Amino acid sequence: PRALANKLLARDIDPGAFDLSARFNSAVDDNCLQNGTRFYYGLDNQTPAGTINLFMIMLHELGHGLGFATYTNEGSGAFLGGIQDIWARFLYDQTQDETWDNMSDGQRVASAVNNNNVFWDGENVRAASGFLGSNGRDPATGRVQMYTPASIEPGSSLSHFNTNATPDLLMEPVLSAGLPTTLDLTRQQMRDIGWYRDGDTNNVPETITNVLPAGGHIQSGTQQTVSWDNSAGFDRDVTIELSVDGGNTFPHLLAEDVSNTGSRLVSIPFVSTSQGRFRVREHDYVAPVGMSSADIAINSNSRPIFSPGEAVALEEGQGALGFSVLGLANDIQSPASSLQAMQVAGGTATGINVANLGIAENGTVYAALSASCGATSGTSRFEVSDGELTDSGDLQINVLPNPPPTLGTYTDTVLAPGSGATFTPTSPPDDSGSVSTVVATILPATFTGILSVSEVTGTISVDAAAPEGMYVITVTVTDDCGATVQRELGLQVLGENVFNDSFEVGNP
Repeated sequence: PRALANKLLARDIDPGAFDLSARFNSAVDDNCLQNGTRFYYGLDNQTPAGTINLFMIMLHELGHGLGFATYTNEGSGAFLGGIQDIWARFLYDQTQDETWDNMSDGQRVASAVNNNNVFWDGENVRAASGFLGSNGRDPATGRVQMYTPASIEPGSSLSHFNTNATPDLLMEPVLSAGLPTTLDLTRQQMRDIGWYRDGDTNNVPETITNVLPAGGHIQSGTQQTVSWDNSAGFDRDVTIELSVDGGNTFPHLLAEDVSNTGSRLVSIPFVSTSQGRFRVREHDYVAPVGMSSADIAINSNSRPIFSPGEAVALEEGQGALGFSVLGLANDIQSPASSLQAMQVAGGTATGINVANLGIAENGTVYAALSASCGATSGTSRFEVSDGELTDSGDLQINVLPNPPPTLGTYTDTVLAPGSGATFTPTSPPDDSGSVSTVVATILPATFTGILSVSEVTGTISVDAAAPEGMYVITVTVTDDCGATVQRELGLQVLGENVFNDSFEVGNP
């Protein structure tokens, strides 16, 4: 057809000729039919009795002008000018199991009168023909019967849909009252022969691309957002389907005739496959169409659930004090104790150490937690897995500042020159984490005796105290985070006479 040729070539191949023409007899309104019938000029197809709907006639004839017609000679089976037309590619003879483009002239002659056995085999018509049921349609394939009476009717045979179709179609040989103005399958037939959608008139068919998700894993029975990209100008409603065989067939309808917003939340059916693919296409057409670029694993196994517990408080630098409850795990199909738990990336807390992570039979997730020096508060993310599917959650962990270590007090004392003694604090060095060092020093540095301290008990040992004088012993306890505590002991070393006199005075 000239109009279609111009469309496909994006130019006017014969500027001096009409692409299509139609002539309507205005004398119908002057009783030329001699029965009082006249045209109805409304656009709603609510045709009053005794009138002929001009609008529907125009739509029908424009359909022919745009290409709804065969150019093959039904009587001889020969192509016009020896050139196969596009129509022949889609005329399918059920008896011969062949389309007209692959038949001989003689086969086409026989097919032209093969009543009710010639079908339109275009994929767009097949995709949209379900509303016909089995009337005028092959329910197994979606093919729609063409008008092929037992005797050739020039201008009608093979260039119309069959009158068996229910409901009636626009492109049947005789128009019926009450036809919808939606053009029924005429639009799909036009798409089959080459009238592609081009809303921005750039002579490039519109597209749907980047259909996601592509790859990965989805759990059946859940909801999933499917997204896609539209080329400029395409905004028609879409249908979303799911394949379980890598895109060969799409038996699962997820959304039909929905607004083209670029994404849609759909429900995943209860299927198991390693070859899932999503397809998004213009509703009632096979194109524009987009499909997930990689296989998606879909499994009917239910996902385990991890519910984080209450916040856990840890002291900076403190070792693990038993087990902390991290939360609760459960799975519909598996015992909780068969699940696996692990710490995963994604939390905001730092310096948190996790040891002996496990799951009890009642589903309690536990671990020995501790906070390193410099740890910060935040969340720590934990995950449970049934070996295939996982669920994670964030546990709040509050890190308390590291308190300094503790040490009891000492009692000041007096020693004779050259003597020694031990001095035990009222309580030994202690820390909620661990004591790193216990160091004893003495000032002034003129002390020549021996000084030591026990890191376990904090007991100070002095031997060979000398020379005479006043001294201060300082014990410094440092924990593993660098916090310190100091205690002092006053030591006086006295000469023998002074010491005896003092002793006698103090102890008669």
